[in-house]
Amino acid sequence: FLTATSLRGMCSNCTSLLAFTIGRTPVCTTMAETFTNSGVTLIDLTGSGGAGLTTMVRFAENCKSLEALNLTNFNFGKSDCSLMLSGCVSLKYLTLKGAKTEGIYACHKMFYNCEKLVTVDFGTTSVPATRNSEYMFDGCKALTTLDVSTFLPASIQYCYKIFANCTSIKSLALPTGWTSTVDLGYMVALSQSSIAAIATALASGVKDRVITFDATIYAAIPATVLTTISDKGWTVSTVTY
Repeated sequence: FLTATSLRGMCSNCTSLLAFTIGRTPVCTTMAETFTNSGVTLIDLTGSGGAGLTTMVRFAENCKSLEALNLTNFNFGKSDCSLMLSGCVSLKYLTLKGAKTEGIYACHKMFYNCEKLVTVDFGTTSVPATRNSEYMFDGCKALTTLDVSTFLPASIQYCYKIFANCTSIKSLALPTGWTSTVDLGYMVALSQSSIAAIATALASGVKDRVITFDATIYAAIPATVLTTISDKGWTVSTVTY
């Protein structure tokens, strides 16, 4: 694929496809819908992508048999990754070691309903340009730990329901200076140590910003932590989903 400029729809609806390795794609600009609705179980993108890549929208959407995706040293370029893995209900393993993620500017429903995903590790890679993260992890019911501290909070404009239905998360790390209203009400397993760290990470001096917790979790939050949050200008609300 050294000279391919587009992989759009290349293996879409290939229901008998089991595994695929793409290799280097230095001039590719689009990987939209490359595997959408296919039967693939393993995709290896090690070293693929490139600086000119602009979209991975619906890359492997509804690949219900996909169990593992290797993105080691993958270059996302300046990509829209909306719905990239949406509906990959069997996906358990995602490797991003060494991936160049700094140009990703949209993650809308990127991992939507990846209900068996056990880890998403951005490592030390930075995701500074993301503007839309709505529903990004919605339905990731198996996640117990999530670290999005490499995101640049100032760039995030939309994060509605970013953590919806993440009912198993115990540890959550937000980037320092988080400025967006955020609903953590689905996180019924969230640890108090994570909540204390989140309170520290929230930006100060904000207006009309709300952080929402599950009502039972909220009842156990120490008064000192709640004071830290309110002193920064945040409103705390509770919910029971």
